[in-house]
Amino acid sequence: MRRILGSLVAVASLAWASRAAALCDVPRPIAVTPTLLAPAPVNAHVWITLAQGWRERGLCHRSFTREPCPKDSYTLGLRRAPRLGRSRPWIKVTERESPPGRYLTAPALGVSTVELTPAEPLDANTLYEVHLRSASAATDDVVSLFATGDFSDTVAPSWSGAPRGSYARSPRGIISFDACGAPRARFEAIEASDDHAAPEALRFEVRVREFDVPEDLLRVPDAVMGSVDDGRGGRALWLGSDDTMDDDGLLPADGHAVSVSLVIVDWAGNRSPERAFELRP
Repeated sequence: MRRILGSLVAVASLAWASRAAALCDVPRPIAVTPTLLAPAPVNAHVWITLAQGWRERGLCHRSFTREPCPKDSYTLGLRRAPRLGRSRPWIKVTERESPPGRYLTAPALGVSTVELTPAEPLDANTLYEVHLRSASAATDDVVSLFATGDFSDTVAPSWSGAPRGSYARSPRGIISFDACGAPRARFEAIEASDDHAAPEALRFEVRVREFDVPEDLLRVPDAVMGSVDDGRGGRALWLGSDDTMDDDGLLPADGHAVSVSLVIVDWAGNRSPERAFELRP
């Protein structure tokens, strides 16, 4: 089974990379979970991260020299992969999308994360497709695949270790700003454990607020993102700008004090207790 899933990942990745290079007018997802790297629970949610404004406008992929892309409107969908003698109705889902970064100065550089929650449990041991469709019917692309196992996940992930967060600073202790004048923040030792998902498969809901604004954990998170290997055997999370000049708009450009809360989310949408951090200049 593991060998089959590995082959599917390789074939699918090559196919999507080829299509992405050839297409101009279709928004391409930046990240999608669950993945084929492990079975998903039958009560899985699906998260798709795309460029801000993906619903209403065309986006050129890896090329800024072409003519402007034709505009269209897009939706996301979920259905079973083709199987002989079996119908493939669209799965009824509810959507929740992260808002634009509140500090974003160039909206075209921001990202959105859409969470799809199926209304009913998915079928066990079944391959599913995540679709991106256009209103003009010119596009109906399978942008990701995942396979369910034969289990349901109802246990929330938990924190381990002692996470800490701060603005990225120069060796002299001054907040570091990139060429576009945007800061970054690093959260270290964000070790998380889950009864089904590996640490690298878990995602984090991020909420940023000013200190004089009450926190509301029921509101849609400002972002949902994965952690990265910190190079020392642990996991880390970065907010703000990166070396590609993209800025997620989550941090104030002047680096003033804000509060950031993190909640770990597993593939079934179970959420850990919140951890709050103070970022100060």
